[in-house]
Amino acid sequence: MKTFTLTSLMTMLVLSGQAASTINATSHYAWSGNTGWVDFRPERPNTGDGFKFGEFSCSGWIWSPNTGWINCGNGAPVDGVTYGNQNNTDFGVNHYGTGDLYGLAWAPNIGWINFGWWTLEQTQLGRPHVNLATGEFSGSAWSANCGWIHLGSGLLKTDSMDIVDSDHDGISDAFEMGYTGSLTNMTDSSDFDADGMSDKAEYIAATDPLNPNSALKITRMSKLPNVNSVEMEWTSSAARVYDIEAKLDLTNTNWIYLDTVPGASGATTVQAIEAGVPQAFFRVGVKLPLQP
Repeated sequence: MKTFTLTSLMTMLVLSGQAASTINATSHYAWSGNTGWVDFRPERPNTGDGFKFGEFSCSGWIWSPNTGWINCGNGAPVDGVTYGNQNNTDFGVNHYGTGDLYGLAWAPNIGWINFGWWTLEQTQLGRPHVNLATGEFSGSAWSANCGWIHLGSGLLKTDSMDIVDSDHDGISDAFEMGYTGSLTNMTDSSDFDADGMSDKAEYIAATDPLNPNSALKITRMSKLPNVNSVEMEWTSSAARVYDIEAKLDLTNTNWIYLDTVPGASGATTVQAIEAGVPQAFFRVGVKLPLQP
């Protein structure tokens, strides 16, 4: 008879906003059938002015020789989280946090470029998306004056996700502003909902720091019939990735890394794990995607 024990691990990260473009130095091109290649890392007018893939909002410039400069946002949404895209001063490309992009970019020569053309019914029809495990772009943005800009050219990838933490407490500014409207209500040791889980841990786990019932927890573990595997289920977020580790004996010093699993689109993630020996112990760790 196998015995399985699961613990949850919070991976704490030191966050800092990046000045340079997050886009890969080699894979930095999208393609438009009407205007040709579009460069997401032009390195001009200044080094680092290229596209920055952010946690909830993106920023920077992209360049097309045939259409000119395209402004994806100034990196300073009015509400501190996402661009409103209701006027010409608070506009830009937003990120839902799960890899899906939306919002508007602006090019003086061709007008608005829509990253949010898709509806919930069209989520599989080429919506602009970044794979949070690999950094690869897919889908398309739409310009009324030059047509589709295909992000999934196979030559567009981000190396990281830009996270701004101006008060250096390990919690992103956007998370703090989104939940409390201030950067002073949360710290690395505070516990806003008094559930025993620090606000920093809630941020890392993508749980609700205002709801004591929102937590990273194991909901099911079961032996799969006729195979040497177990199936694990835990509460999760599509904005996070999870490391699965194991020990054959709890007295062992080190855990054995098994796999990294992106969070599923629903409220929980289910993953089958090969069990191996008659007794094993497992744990799941959560971390922000596309971090060093």
